[in-house]
Amino acid sequence: MIPLEIEDLGCGRGPGLKGTKLNLYTLIPARLAGNTPEDIAERFRVPYPDLTAAHIELLFSYMDDHYDEVMAVHHEIQARIDRGNPPWVEEQFRQNLPRLLARLPPELRARTEALFAEPAKAGRAAPVEPPPLGQPVEG
Repeated sequence: MIPLEIEDLGCGRGPGLKGTKLNLYTLIPARLAGNTPEDIAERFRVPYPDLTAAHIELLFSYMDDHYDEVMAVHHEIQARIDRGNPPWVEEQFRQNLPRLLARLPPELRARTEALFAEPAKAGRAAPVEPPPLGQPVEG
């Protein structure tokens, strides 16, 4: 049973439901898109079978009570997502993708290959050289 209580989840994850890893910032895009607490609770039922609309409403209430602070952090998170990974991280991803694909079950492998076949379609940067060791990393 998930208590109807909010706590700081630690490790920079911010406020979330006590006893879970579900933080407020994970839910903000769904709320801004107009999803109801019932819709959002249903989306997270696999990892949290006891999650109810009341839990989501509690997080929404926290968001409303701390709106400026919560939205400032949300905008920082969104800006980081929009910037994407530094080119050297994308290169490491490209190099490691074959190993990832080899570990996937066949039914997931084809979908994953299709997703990452064209970096631009997957929202990923084109591969470039990583910076030399000891050089500052941008991004």
